[in-house]
Amino acid sequence: WGNNASGQLGDGTFSPNRPSPVKISEASWKTVKAGWEHTCAIRSDDSLWCWGSNNAGRLGDGTGIDRPNPTKIGSETWKSVAPGRGHTCGIQTDNSLWCWG
Repeated sequence: WGNNASGQLGDGTFSPNRPSPVKISEASWKTVKAGWEHTCAIRSDDSLWCWGSNNAGRLGDGTGIDRPNPTKIGSETWKSVAPGRGHTCGIQTDNSLWCWG
């Protein structure tokens, strides 16, 4: 809930404000982290998904297109992710560190 002008809530819209919680997905998730205008989460299968503002490539999907729905990032497996203001960093399950944005 809250500001959704960049699609950072992941509910499939760019509706500017959501004053109440909105269910995003039926999938099973391990963790979620919110950045400035984007959000990333790791599913139970260790896949990485991001959504919201893609300014400067902060989502990591190789485009600059804002995504109002969770979008799978690559085919690798992840154990942590940390979205920042205009960038994102994550650690894959092989313990390698990756950053983008």
